[in-house]
Amino acid sequence: MKKLLVLAAVTLASTSAFATKARLSSLSDSRHLVDTQTIFVNPADLNLMGTWATFETGATNTYTSNTQPSAEAGFARAMGDARWGFYVGHTGTATTTRQQALNTLPIENNPINLFYSAKAGEIGWGLGLNYSNNDSKDTTNGKQSAMGLTGGMRMGAWDASLGLGLTDTAQIGASGAETKWTGKSSADLRAGYTMDAWYFYGGYAMGGGKSENAGNTTHDIENSNIVLGAINSTKVDGGEFFWGLAYSMDTKNDKQANKVEETNLPFTMGIEADAASWLVLRGSVTQTVLLSSTKTTPVSGTAGETATLANNTKVSAGAGIKFNKFMLDASLAGQTTGKINGTDLLANAGLTYNF
Repeated sequence: MKKLLVLAAVTLASTSAFATKARLSSLSDSRHLVDTQTIFVNPADLNLMGTWATFETGATNTYTSNTQPSAEAGFARAMGDARWGFYVGHTGTATTTRQQALNTLPIENNPINLFYSAKAGEIGWGLGLNYSNNDSKDTTNGKQSAMGLTGGMRMGAWDASLGLGLTDTAQIGASGAETKWTGKSSADLRAGYTMDAWYFYGGYAMGGGKSENAGNTTHDIENSNIVLGAINSTKVDGGEFFWGLAYSMDTKNDKQANKVEETNLPFTMGIEADAASWLVLRGSVTQTVLLSSTKTTPVSGTAGETATLANNTKVSAGAGIKFNKFMLDASLAGQTTGKINGTDLLANAGLTYNF
């Protein structure tokens, strides 16, 4: 059984190595996927891939108010039985709460990521480091610093990972009236188990931070998320069909404003398959079903009534075009509007080469 599971994982990884953010977006970031982007969560995934170089188009974001996908690129190389990788432009998870506090804070500038993975018997393991530091020496662009560590393993049907945010600071504005952000230690713990056609997974994440303006606290944030889910995948001609459910409990607590608690049961369904020898098509949908609630409790005052979440059905689609050892991936920018034209077709592109 273990040999079959390992073979299935290697088979999946061999097709997923031609991959980018556009592919994951088209497949609703399903948790069972192995991809060049998943090494940021579990660096042990490097062991399941060959050597590659990938280039992601995107915006050169400056502030947390910029929500467009960022430009990034990286590569992975072999060193004996081990793998190592270097990446630029990818924003780490240590800074995800900056936007919740204030959308004019600087984001990570010119971040870098380093990866190393190897095998010890039946265990594949990996480590990752992300780092960013800059000081513009002016009050308009400010300064920021961030660093995080990731570690992960895969052994037979099991996988696990842990991400730690070590430092997260930002500052902007004139002296005496500056806005400061100091992130709290963050953690993202995940684990999964494959059994036949099913992948069962769970995770716990926590983080937060404090923002100040002219010495006065404006936000004091503590966030947490718990998720438990299962995904069923079926091999189809030239690809895969999958569906699954997940229970998610999310808490965002700003001690200077309010506490928001959300519980939901998102359903996900997707397919990825060859449409031709040179073309891969992808599509997925995600929507909350049956269980859906949100509750807001102000710092002072009476808690609001528990309400259901707003309509959140989202269909995503994309394509991958093969050119020998190249793969050009793209998602449809009009997937949230239903409008597809020359501007929306094949947007958010990424190019990957497998050596």
